[in-house]
Amino acid sequence: MKRIVFSLPFWGPVGALLFVVVYFIPASPLAETPLPGIEKAISRQEAVRAALEFVAAREPGFSEKSASVEIAHETAEHLAGYLAKNGLEREYAERYAESRPVEFYKVDVRAPGVRYYVYVNLFRPEVIGWRKQSAGTVSGTPDVGAIAARFLKNIGVDPDRLERVDLPDGTIRFVDPAAAVGEARLAYRIFVQGGEVTGYRTGFEPPESHVAWQTRQKIYAAVVSILYLLLFVAVVIAAWSVALADRKHARFSSGAVWTLLFAVLFIVLDRNGRPASLAAAGEEFRTATNDAFIFVSAIGFAVVSVAGLYGCFVAGERLCRRLGWNVWPQTKSEDFGRQIVRHLKDGYSLALFMLGLQALLLWIAWTRFGAWGINDPNTSILNQIWPEWFPLTGWMAAIQEEAVFRLFGIPACFYVLRNRLAAVLATSLLWSLGHVTYPVYPVYTRIWEVTALGVVLGLVFLRRGWLTVLFAHAIFNLVMISLMLMAVKQNAAGVAIALAYVASPAAIALVMTAWHRLLRKRTPAAPAPAADG
Repeated sequence: MKRIVFSLPFWGPVGALLFVVVYFIPASPLAETPLPGIEKAISRQEAVRAALEFVAAREPGFSEKSASVEIAHETAEHLAGYLAKNGLEREYAERYAESRPVEFYKVDVRAPGVRYYVYVNLFRPEVIGWRKQSAGTVSGTPDVGAIAARFLKNIGVDPDRLERVDLPDGTIRFVDPAAAVGEARLAYRIFVQGGEVTGYRTGFEPPESHVAWQTRQKIYAAVVSILYLLLFVAVVIAAWSVALADRKHARFSSGAVWTLLFAVLFIVLDRNGRPASLAAAGEEFRTATNDAFIFVSAIGFAVVSVAGLYGCFVAGERLCRRLGWNVWPQTKSEDFGRQIVRHLKDGYSLALFMLGLQALLLWIAWTRFGAWGINDPNTSILNQIWPEWFPLTGWMAAIQEEAVFRLFGIPACFYVLRNRLAAVLATSLLWSLGHVTYPVYPVYTRIWEVTALGVVLGLVFLRRGWLTVLFAHAIFNLVMISLMLMAVKQNAAGVAIALAYVASPAAIALVMTAWHRLLRKRTPAAPAPAADG
């Protein structure tokens, strides 16, 4: 029985079965949402074309040749949250999802003297809203209500049957009392500045009580995220303190290749995910100052992340060696290649088990505790310039998190707590705090879910070593992100790329064993001892 409990080859298929049942059986709440998803999205090229034609129709002097364009995928997060929380997604899908989509493209069009945000239906190339940057002024006090009403009439909407609300920021909001899903009402927002309409948005708006609740949840998540970043910096400082204090015995070559790989991935993926910053800007037009701040912040975060990762490798290896924990194969070992293969096999088995465990935990959260989630533009594959590169995020996250929280975190906490299980629990809880900004509600849902996964990784780290949990974490991420990739690239190429990513740990294991064989060939054998004479 004990052999079964600790047998990763046994638990791997069990996890795979759970994953399939929870995510692909139609009766499961985590199966495909009734709302149309990214697999039905039009291409970004189609959305850009619709936006450019719209701006050209409104601005007679506009030239596409002089225009620069950025595009992002956005979600109406409060509406999506309200529908998910109250079980209204199917009703909305049947009545309004195509004409009033919850998800859409946002196209930033810039040209000399012209700046627009154009919102395009995610599922067909039609403009569903827009904002124009305007510095126009007009003498006197224009009747903004009349201007807004006239605009609605021009687009075929009768303002007389709508309820008008003048908002403090000057926006005119018209509500259609006849169109409702639950307590969400269809609204038209008209932005007027300088005597002209400078924007139009329409869609269902949830009640203020839900907006306030979801906003509070995001504030809680932001506070926890700041706490996590402060603790992360403290971990980095502690790692470098250990490495420098014991520098005579520390191996500063430890993790150098992994750190370099992480740095390259960070630079590439940060550039690849630039559209997410456009989505995060909301209705406000980004300025050069905003872009500069984002650029400087990214550089600062990259420096801290890379330096911190390297310090955790050096300090973690030293602490584990001091404790007598054999956490990775030694290159001097003759069976180095066999050890790498064992770590790889265990990694695939553990990844399958974790996929099933997470699916089970989320199923319990959804069905027993009323948890729910929405799509996150910050991690949307549609917000990647090159979607085919997005699965590399799986490797980047695995390298950093397994070095910080397992390789360094567990032995460091063990020195303080003097108990392995307590060390695993402490590092798993800290790791979970970095996941609360994902749009899963209530925000504490991901804390206990990720903590449970961290405990599994921590226990396996102590028993099987660091490479096993690195491979497992990477495979886990690669499977989840590759499924998203196949959703947007529904062809043989998409499947092939996804499978290549899932197989990439095996390729890395092959490179490691080949490098070891080459190294041993180049290392001269030690001379035989001289005979006693």
